[in-house]
Amino acid sequence: MRKRRFVTLLLAWVVLIATAPVAAAKDTRITADLDGSPIAASSSSAYYCHDFDYPRIHCFRSAGGLQAAMGLASPTKAGLLSPASTASAPAGTWVTVFADATFAGSFAYLSHNYDRLGDIGWNDRISSFVVNVSINGFFAQNVFGSGWGYNWCCYQNIPYVGSSYNDQFSSFYRN
Repeated sequence: MRKRRFVTLLLAWVVLIATAPVAAAKDTRITADLDGSPIAASSSSAYYCHDFDYPRIHCFRSAGGLQAAMGLASPTKAGLLSPASTASAPAGTWVTVFADATFAGSFAYLSHNYDRLGDIGWNDRISSFVVNVSINGFFAQNVFGSGWGYNWCCYQNIPYVGSSYNDQFSSFYRN
């Protein structure tokens, strides 16, 4: 009798736990918008974007639109923040990646690690980059940091990653 009551109570407890409301987990799916309208995150490399509201990527049709939305001074060159403008930039650290050499083409401010740059449209798209602060990290040839790595550090301006690395990065990590 005692064993039966124990089993009954145990089963009731299991059912109670299994059916209890679960606290809503934070949504970590990467999403993107273009000038406030939803777009596929994988298309963001065609625009001027930032991930300062990660996992939300905010994109704009022009570099000026991105800078204005962030309340930053005009860039000294496409995507490069002037020293005066970095004082008003969001807290944290980021790297600016560019689709073309010499800091040209579309760009994005990346402030989070990405196991798969393809999730945000930047797989095999980076030709130049700027490290805006005193951090280091690396780009990797393949997703999840596998393959060869391209290490970077502290306030670097890389106008061209070189023909061996151009459009070859698939993951990104800040240390």
